[in-house]
Amino acid sequence: MSRAAWLSQNCEIEATIIKDLEDLGLKTIPVFTNSVHDDNQGSLNIAEVIRKYYFQNDTPKISAVVKLTTFLIGKDDRISDKEQLNTGVSLLKSLNIPVFQPIISYYTNIEDWKESNGLTTDVSWAIAMPEFEGLIEPIMLGAARENRNNDYERTVIPSHSKKIADRVLNWIKLAEKKNGDKKVVFILNNNPCASVEANIGSAAHLDAARSVVNILACMKNAGYNVEVPASAKELMDLFLEKKAISEFRWTTKSEIVRCGGALYRMSTEEYMKFFSSLKEPVQKRVKEIWGEPPGEGMVLDGDILITGLRFGNAIVAVQPKRGCFGAQCDGSVCKILHNPDCPPTHQYMAAYHYFESIYNTDVFIHVGTHGNLEFLPGKGTALSDECYPAILSGRKPLLYIYNTDNPPEGTIAKRRVNATLIGHMQTAMSVSSLYGEYEKLDNLLNQYETAKTDPARAHALHHMILEVVSADKFKNLNITHETPIEDAVRICHEALTLIRNTKIDSGMHVFGELPQGDRKADMITSILMYSDGVASNDAPLSLRDTVAAVFGLSYDELKKDPSAFNLRYSLSNGALIEYLYNKSVTVVKMTLAGATCEDILNALGKSPSELNGRVVASLKETMGKIADINRRILDSKEMDSLMNGLNGGYIPPGPSGLVIRGRVDVLPSGRNFYSLDPTKVPTTSAWRVGERLADALLDKYLDEEGKYPENVAFYWMCSDIMTADGEMMAEIFSLLGVVPVWNSGGQVKSFEVVPAD
Repeated sequence: MSRAAWLSQNCEIEATIIKDLEDLGLKTIPVFTNSVHDDNQGSLNIAEVIRKYYFQNDTPKISAVVKLTTFLIGKDDRISDKEQLNTGVSLLKSLNIPVFQPIISYYTNIEDWKESNGLTTDVSWAIAMPEFEGLIEPIMLGAARENRNNDYERTVIPSHSKKIADRVLNWIKLAEKKNGDKKVVFILNNNPCASVEANIGSAAHLDAARSVVNILACMKNAGYNVEVPASAKELMDLFLEKKAISEFRWTTKSEIVRCGGALYRMSTEEYMKFFSSLKEPVQKRVKEIWGEPPGEGMVLDGDILITGLRFGNAIVAVQPKRGCFGAQCDGSVCKILHNPDCPPTHQYMAAYHYFESIYNTDVFIHVGTHGNLEFLPGKGTALSDECYPAILSGRKPLLYIYNTDNPPEGTIAKRRVNATLIGHMQTAMSVSSLYGEYEKLDNLLNQYETAKTDPARAHALHHMILEVVSADKFKNLNITHETPIEDAVRICHEALTLIRNTKIDSGMHVFGELPQGDRKADMITSILMYSDGVASNDAPLSLRDTVAAVFGLSYDELKKDPSAFNLRYSLSNGALIEYLYNKSVTVVKMTLAGATCEDILNALGKSPSELNGRVVASLKETMGKIADINRRILDSKEMDSLMNGLNGGYIPPGPSGLVIRGRVDVLPSGRNFYSLDPTKVPTTSAWRVGERLADALLDKYLDEEGKYPENVAFYWMCSDIMTADGEMMAEIFSLLGVVPVWNSGGQVKSFEVVPAD
């Protein structure tokens, strides 16, 4: 807690949260600190406070921490920012308890906050910064704003203080309760309007059904009183057989009950006890859209149906429909089509109320990216009692299995429904290859290129090529008998290059499982295909650049003209790119098997003596990167993190982003990921992309207008920072003539101005 509040005797916020915690039977140890180490004042930073007051004989003597100060736990001006973060995270790992970071705003008052769409100025230090240390649940607790008399008016939100206290207690209960007595609710995603009843449990790049089965099996081994389906197929079959889903085209409410899909029938009177406890504006808005309780959707004989499957002390349920009801799909009942701000249905609200308060679950697990709870109407951050995500996320812990490639939406879940994320590994990717008629066409094109000196054979091959491309699948190429043969060959080469070098998902990820064998090799290869922007001694930057250099080729040159034919290798440039990819996979597999650099070169038909020393050095450096990525994959402990979360433990933080765009740091998975590290934007790899974009923009304008542009306007969105690590930012910097300077940790430490000449 803030020492400044203690000295000013303005501790309403602190006194309220302490009382609410103690009213629940919890003992508190309040400590007031300046947050920053200061030898002159004898002041301790937060990490030192925790070690001094919250440990006894190196053993934690507390069950949770509620942190009301704004600085990092490891804040210490005597060490670097990275060391400060490491200090805090290391300490919290040793505590292994939940650490809460309620929000006290210093830039708004309570009345202004109520009328706002959420906080703005406070976000960076009150919400984003604590996420770097794995702190959770940024619930608005109060405001401390300077008034006209230069005094701070510190005001608490009583209902939020009680909510925070309840959530702290429930996390502690989760830690202390025996596994055999714990109740768990799994929520699967539901997108019925995209398909039919069978379209349940979908998740971005995650096999949700197999993941749930694996988790249940792990829970059973840990002493939880749960049953485990024999397979993912059995789980999905049970949903459809029992009709444990929302009513839709071929599923009626009476059939749901008859088949056993209804977990609970909530009477109107029972629902009204919950509904009438909500704020009046909330009730009014729901009734405006969905009518008087219990509404029409999923209501049978006046009872609201709650669906799902029970496996002992675990329930696996499909998230209720968000903005529609019934079997129709013509817009008449799909309110959300016309009003994206419409509240959830009565049945949606009843379902979450049932799971939390009637079934009395100890913890929720949302499975996969992403559901819609976090996207319900309300403030963007620092939600109020009138925001639907805050209402329905309730007071129980929520663990959310989320794809690490989606930082913005994962961040929304953290900040709007108090989710603790368990980031899962991104799916392995491989490069598509040619097959069937595509492979036949490629073979004919290669024959044609080598037959140009034989007019008769070339003429025959011309007709054979035209015969193949006359099939329906090639109609978009617009090649006819009138198309000049060289144009036809070029068009075909370019089309085949797109197919053969397209990255495709190699199956979905299963939570807790690591890629093995070929899938791991493909995954590492796809990661290293992207340049990290850092090279030693002007050596090639990426794995594909390195392998190309081994064969005396340039990847960039091959890419410029994929239709060109290389007589030395008797392949088009597009085919050579695929060839280099396959050789790159060989490099990865041999490195994982423990081969030496010389072994690999021999397998590629080369020897170190015939290659430039920089190329050999680059290959050795690449082998080191392969080993590092492999170590990160092996260190991914997704299931361990989830089980620790189910025990009320601390989930360490980690970055997020697209691993195949140079973001190796998102591995290992299984961490409570944050959105981005602003000190690393733009990343070195994003800079290379931005430079190329800037050059391409100038070249295009010069080619079309005959001069350089005087002004350039950008429509710059936050997604550039969140998902592309600042590629457009890098393009802007490049056009401005400034170059970032990074330190060894990848942080931007300064900028250099490019000389005018």
